[in-house]
Amino acid sequence: MPGSSGAQYFNLGFTCLSDIILTSLPTSAVLFFLIRKAAPLKRDKVGFLVLLSGAAYAALGVHFTCIDDSPLHIVMWHLLPVVIVAVIGIFLGRRVLRKI
Repeated sequence: MPGSSGAQYFNLGFTCLSDIILTSLPTSAVLFFLIRKAAPLKRDKVGFLVLLSGAAYAALGVHFTCIDDSPLHIVMWHLLPVVIVAVIGIFLGRRVLRKI
């Protein structure tokens, strides 16, 4: 945001980051619940895609309410949490989607 201090910028950024992560949790949990009976062959890739879709959906919702639309803010505080959550999905996919 033009004219804002660094503390305000990081405060807004952490708000977006936490909103995206917390909003993606219920969506991702429901998707994991639905996909666990599907017997996926590549559990890590499925976990990645499940959490990627949940986090991308959350980032879309947060983007509509965010007041800062600068490219640096979008990449750093909207895209980065989506990537982090999706990478966590690789490890969760291996654990949660175990073969029965």
